[in-house]
Amino acid sequence: MFVFVQATDLTDPGTIYSVWDLNLDNVDGALIPYVYDHLTGDNTYGTVPVPVPVGEWVHLEFYLNYAPPSDTELDLYVNGELAVEVDGLGEPEDPFLGWSVGNGSGGLDPPVSTIYVDDAAISTVRLGP
Repeated sequence: MFVFVQATDLTDPGTIYSVWDLNLDNVDGALIPYVYDHLTGDNTYGTVPVPVPVGEWVHLEFYLNYAPPSDTELDLYVNGELAVEVDGLGEPEDPFLGWSVGNGSGGLDPPVSTIYVDDAAISTVRLGP
């Protein structure tokens, strides 16, 4: 649903690679968010699962403290509740770091889904629901 990407040349799509993204996992019928780290191959779930409701508006908020070469922190909030907290993320190799919202999957069942996005914002502070 969210993806942070890195690139060496914004005019060449071949240099754009995923770094970290938000995924949803069906756990006993509930959609549980987790962060996938493309640099390490690690999945990070929250300590206490916070389900993402289906069929209603949901407020999702990422907080990214990007501090290379120090550890980078990534937090995900679902309707204001901390759902996933990832510390110690590595540093992408390429200089550009970007963010996008989208819908992609390799295993949806049924294979069709719709995500509506409204009021996307980038801020230096947490906005909250």
